[in-house]
Amino acid sequence: MPEKTSMLRFPLWSRVLHNRKLLLFLSISMIVISAPLQIGAVIIAWDKHYIRVNTKSKLNKAQKFILYQNSLSLLEQGLRWDSNNPDLRFRFAHRLLLSGRYATTANLATHYFQKCLQQTARIHPQRPSWYKAWLLHSKCLEQTRAPKAKIENSVLTASRLAPFKIPMKKFLLKWGTHNWQRLSPPMKKQVWQAIQFLYSKKDYKNLVKKRIIKKELFGLLSCLTLDSDSSHIKHISRFRCGKLSTEHLNFQQQTGRLR
Repeated sequence: MPEKTSMLRFPLWSRVLHNRKLLLFLSISMIVISAPLQIGAVIIAWDKHYIRVNTKSKLNKAQKFILYQNSLSLLEQGLRWDSNNPDLRFRFAHRLLLSGRYATTANLATHYFQKCLQQTARIHPQRPSWYKAWLLHSKCLEQTRAPKAKIENSVLTASRLAPFKIPMKKFLLKWGTHNWQRLSPPMKKQVWQAIQFLYSKKDYKNLVKKRIIKKELFGLLSCLTLDSDSSHIKHISRFRCGKLSTEHLNFQQQTGRLR
């Protein structure tokens, strides 16, 4: 009886430490549980180091393809050990996209882009609000020449999840100005907001101008540089901003962001 009362006085952690078998069991369990997380992080670190070391010198298209093939092999092995790691799968999907861009044949490129879509689709259930995964998915869809509506839905999802992220805005600037004539009104609205957002940043002002001039969207450039005086809205919409729909100009007038 005295032994039992004295045993109850010890805290739980103290009793665990004094029980070697239980301590060994808990230690092994912790290693087994945490091992996949550690393996995934190590594989990603190895891949980052491999890419950084091998991209110090300029590579041609064939060399880049080999580089990303080797990276894919490493990441694929990592996914065999840790198949539920979304960061590892995202990196693997990104390497598939790059492999497709530098592939030697169109069929091989399509193969990699399709695999990229499969991988990003597996990430969405795990991290539905991860804008980077949706953005990567959009890029893969674009490469496979998917229907316009499907690409726009993916891009809009990514944009709504990251309304103030610079990488998202830069993608909208590049992709949106390239496809401006084919975009739906809601998509044009998102692209125009991204253009205004980047134009308001000192570091990206010239980037926006160069991109718009390159794509010959001078109406957009005029709208960026003109004042937001409401008395000029009709004049702008008719003569200076033919590339923007009345819906977008109304939106700009209401928010006072026509600059």
